Amino acid sequence: MVSDTDSDRESADQTTGLPLKRKFHYTRSKPMQKRTCLIGDAVDMHAIWYSRAALEPSTNGNTAFRKELAKSYLGLIDGMHGTPANMQAHLWTDRKSLHALYTPVVQANGVEIEIPHSMIDHRLSRVKVQQEPDLLAMLDAIEDDTLRQDLKKLYFHPARVNIGFLADVIRVIVTQAHARRGAFFRRMNVYTDRDSMADVALQRDHEAAGGEGDPPEGLDAAKLSIRAMAKTPPAVPDATVPEEIQTYGYALNCRENDILAAVPGAKRSKDVVRKMLRTANAVKYTRPSAREKDAVKVYTEGIQQSIAYFRSLRSGRENEPPPTHTDPEEALSAFALAERVRALRPELQKRIDDLEATARDTMDDGLSERCIVEAAALRSVYGRYNEHTEHFVNLCTYLPQTSLQIVKANDALFDFYQGVFNAVPRVFDSESGWKGELRSTLPDVDGHEPSLKEQIEAHDVILGLLKAQPSREI
Repeated sequence: MVSDTDSDRESADQTTGLPLKRKFHYTRSKPMQKRTCLIGDAVDMHAIWYSRAALEPSTNGNTAFRKELAKSYLGLIDGMHGTPANMQAHLWTDRKSLHALYTPVVQANGVEIEIPHSMIDHRLSRVKVQQEPDLLAMLDAIEDDTLRQDLKKLYFHPARVNIGFLADVIRVIVTQAHARRGAFFRRMNVYTDRDSMADVALQRDHEAAGGEGDPPEGLDAAKLSIRAMAKTPPAVPDATVPEEIQTYGYALNCRENDILAAVPGAKRSKDVVRKMLRTANAVKYTRPSAREKDAVKVYTEGIQQSIAYFRSLRSGRENEPPPTHTDPEEALSAFALAERVRALRPELQKRIDDLEATARDTMDDGLSERCIVEAAALRSVYGRYNEHTEHFVNLCTYLPQTSLQIVKANDALFDFYQGVFNAVPRVFDSESGWKGELRSTLPDVDGHEPSLKEQIEAHDVILGLLKAQPSREI
């Protein structure tokens, strides 16, 4: 992972007593002219925290969302501590006001998290909180007509209902469209996942404290960060845009997209945007490289097999043949339905928990068997919808982002991190709010392979739950 549907506006002072927030205004700038004097480089770090479910955007009253938003903000503040003065950070979110950050969060253990309002003030902070209106204004300000239209089409693509798809789109938007005000000679935008930034900062703090080996975890890691933040960092020289990234315009963390660097307007960066849009529209990946062929085959066949499976659920016929060519409308329709099914996860999990409890406690063998069958079938159907989502996102946004890369530029990005943070990004699984499966505690449920008839019945249960939501069609 989405537009916020809250009614809160910039008149937040009426409810909080806070002054109105000054909006960011992006204006289209004239093409850069040749300069005889180099003024310097500008490096901007970007992170995002959006609602995990686009179909049910989090409200500002949602404690869990406010906690994660605060965690993202404080993590970015921590990451920017001690970095060069010519670096600026941005936290992009789907909020329409800063009310969610201004409001204290009380955690389950009773500890309250409250961010001082002065820390959030963009005139004083190294981290600017940028809201959805800022993103839309930035898109409108892009000079390049083709790039502006392509990025808008991606941002408003129907597949944005899934946060995994939308997050991939936003990372190319902020690295392509953001241009800090001021006459800098060279610009570079770096997107980083929240957990990747936290890991880099933790490595840096651990090294600075004289630690060796892997940094600590949990409470010890939090204490380490607090101690590091309390210290005045030494003066460091300005960050520079690596020559290789300036030349090629695009760099990644190896073959992952948790960290992505781009030079706004660079040809390779624009090619990535175009490839993402073309793939998302056709649900077809064209001209894969030798390295990509296996992945393209897995994701494409996964989508086609999912389509065949969903057809079997509707027709009642076993082993419907997968299509030889993917129908983009059918694939997208299944993707949208899969997102609605994914949103049912808490309700479905409770149903499975209840079924397993009944199966354990009842003395009726027939009832126990029926509960085990339904629980297994619900897990099976839900899992197939999740597989379709994952294959769709991987094919349409992940692969295009990781395809047009240059090893020299990637290595230069590592060198940049080493120079700025004294740590390099490590590759590990990021948080994925759109992934997951329904858990089971009974071995009989795990071991049961439901028949097509049992899966059809489970699917009918799921559709029945969706039909109980009258505001949408399925």
